[in-house]
Amino acid sequence: MKGAILVTFVAGVAAADASGEFYRGTNLERDGKDAEAAEVFRQIVATAPGDPFADDALFELARLEEERLGDPAEAARDYQRLARDYPQSRLATRAQRRAEALAKELGAGGPANADAAAEWGRIFYGFAGRPRAETIQRVEEFLARHPDFPDLGHATYWLATLLGAEGRVADALVRLRDVETRFATTDWAARARRTEGDLLLGAGDLDGAEAAFRAVDATEGLRRVAALRWRSRAAVLCWIVIGLAGAGALVAIRRASGSFRPLLRAPAELLYLLPVAGIFAAAAMTENVVLGHAVEIICAGGLAAAWLSGAALDAARARGRLSFARAALHAVVAAAAVLSVAYIAVTRERLVDQLVETVRFGADR
Repeated sequence: MKGAILVTFVAGVAAADASGEFYRGTNLERDGKDAEAAEVFRQIVATAPGDPFADDALFELARLEEERLGDPAEAARDYQRLARDYPQSRLATRAQRRAEALAKELGAGGPANADAAAEWGRIFYGFAGRPRAETIQRVEEFLARHPDFPDLGHATYWLATLLGAEGRVADALVRLRDVETRFATTDWAARARRTEGDLLLGAGDLDGAEAAFRAVDATEGLRRVAALRWRSRAAVLCWIVIGLAGAGALVAIRRASGSFRPLLRAPAELLYLLPVAGIFAAAAMTENVVLGHAVEIICAGGLAAAWLSGAALDAARARGRLSFARAALHAVVAAAAVLSVAYIAVTRERLVDQLVETVRFGADR
């Protein structure tokens, strides 16, 4: 009985020691002492391979070797060891995937490609700490120096996404189509097609986006293309409504007064709306620039509608031709014109989906 208690006590002390060493390793890594942290994790695995912290230590060791210490070949071996020796670990699947990814980067040459893979790791994992433009330059230089890099499809695809995020759509499309052509049998080609569709959709090339999405049977992308086609048709209809409403107001002013002089005097509606519109537009610009631009367009359209409609009503009133039916018609036409302006504003600034989500789920705050 005493022996069992002693064994349990010793095991508990050993587990406590291993956990303490593990957290010491994480603290060293936090302080930027990567090599020392890796050695701590390595010793945990070597001296206590059955400890509950051993799989965590092995994973942290492999991650440091991959991301900080520039040793992808050793990282691949340690990831593979974790997946093999600790199959029940919650980290086993992640380790296996990282081992497979590193195997692609190292290629058939294995250690012979380790330097290129290490350089790629420094570029990839250091992305968050440098400007995107600098990373783009580094990747382009890397691809020029290593045209036979085993994971070239991944590197080229990532470069394309960086170019797209930087607003260099034409350059991004060139890289994406290179991936689609040279790596047609890989998953990167399918990803490139979807990303190409997204970029073309953002640029307004609906036909090109549809072709890219159809090539990989991207149902969600095709749905977005169809929605944008309907929105563009509705926008054309709105422009027609605005044009007819403006022309109708000008004709009404001309018929009622024989000239366009009523337009030279600001109607009461315009004088009331002008300061209100200014306040709304200024408030929207302080909240969100995109939303602010949409509000500016809506306010400008509302002011124009108030000016034309008010001038037409004043001209009709001065000639004794204002009736309830005429006033009601003016109100309906003006409302239709303003709603059309609002629709054009939200589609131009690509706010339709956000508005739909707000209606469905409520505002964020």
